[in-house]
Amino acid sequence: MFNITRAFLKKRRERNKRKIEMLEGMCFLDGKEGEALERLSEVKKNKICKIAVAKCDPHLSHRLLEMGFIPGEDVEVLTNSGKKGSVMVRIKGSKVALSNKIACNILVEENGKRK
Repeated sequence: MFNITRAFLKKRRERNKRKIEMLEGMCFLDGKEGEALERLSEVKKNKICKIAVAKCDPHLSHRLLEMGFIPGEDVEVLTNSGKKGSVMVRIKGSKVALSNKIACNILVEENGKRK
């Protein structure tokens, strides 16, 4: 019985590792290094941008993907409290508040639209 459980747990760990690697691949885009990207934490109020890259650990990238932070998605900055505050954004019709630490890891490209 012990050997069956041990083998089962080993397979589960491998499957979870593959899922995390897949999520990391979804969160990081290739070919964005040469473009002018800006940190979400530095974007001014009422500016609309597109999500380009999120550089973070696999668990946070999974949370961001579930909240709608998908590369190519439009995001509007509603408030930006500066370096030690938070950033409130509207994405897919929902308001989301992010800490400045998380917003620093999300890179956006300018969309050209302003409200």
